[in-house]
Amino acid sequence: MEQQEIELQIWEYIDGSCDDAGRAHVQYMIANDAQWKSLYQQLEKLHTTIAANAELEQPSMRFAKNVMEAITHTAITRPARSYINPLVIRFIAGFFIVSILALVGYALASADCSVADGGADSRTAFNFTPAVFNILVWVNVLAGLALLDTVLRRRRTGSAYKH
Repeated sequence: MEQQEIELQIWEYIDGSCDDAGRAHVQYMIANDAQWKSLYQQLEKLHTTIAANAELEQPSMRFAKNVMEAITHTAITRPARSYINPLVIRFIAGFFIVSILALVGYALASADCSVADGGADSRTAFNFTPAVFNILVWVNVLAGLALLDTVLRRRRTGSAYKH
């Protein structure tokens, strides 16, 4: 076995991180092999020296106060409304509104509004493809969530959005 492998096994034994079979093997090797015994004594001495001399550094009594004082000198960031361009927001909103109107227009244009026999009881038939129907459903869900978000924000702040 190499020296490093022996050291690794002995360190695991000293730390108590090896299993019962490994512990029994290391104890047997320490008792019967001079190299293992001398290496164990060296590592055990190093372990006790490190444990005795290792002191955890503690921060000074004013550490928290010093940190808070350093934070007070930093500049507060501007609110998002001051650096977000309202024209970009309006452009995005316009894009979605135009998209919704285009989908509704397409749905109405592709609808089959023919009357079967011309009677008063006949119904108009809108033949949507499943893809168009799914798109309309998702657009309505997203629009509903946006409306709910707007209402909840206004209710929370107690006023309308300020631009």
